[in-house]
Amino acid sequence: MEVIGSQSWDGYLVGFSGRDRSGLIGQQLDLKLPNGQTVLRIVLPRTATELNAWAARLGNCLASFASAVSQGACYVIGIEYLGWLTYCLEVSRQRQITRFLGARNRSPDRGHAEAIVSFLQVERVVRGH
Repeated sequence: MEVIGSQSWDGYLVGFSGRDRSGLIGQQLDLKLPNGQTVLRIVLPRTATELNAWAARLGNCLASFASAVSQGACYVIGIEYLGWLTYCLEVSRQRQITRFLGARNRSPDRGHAEAIVSFLQVERVVRGH
């Protein structure tokens, strides 16, 4: 898979430093197959209402993260597969992935997980193990 648009993560990284987090809003990065089809898209929540909608879509307790996210205690990254929110990651302030789950707290597809985690590590959004 080819990663497109990595420069967009600059705003996200600022969020980890406790400074202006406005760069998070609306950022998207695409992972594309060699034929150009977008398979995985990384999306960031913009509001608590959006987190509530994500929780409903994934059938999990994601809505309870709104306070922690708004206070900068953790960050949430959504992953769309073929245009549908399919996975969600919780990332600590120390840039460690603390959760990476799909609908109803199921484990993500291994190939998808490897591609996403590798991308996030290259972009220094998360630290490697």
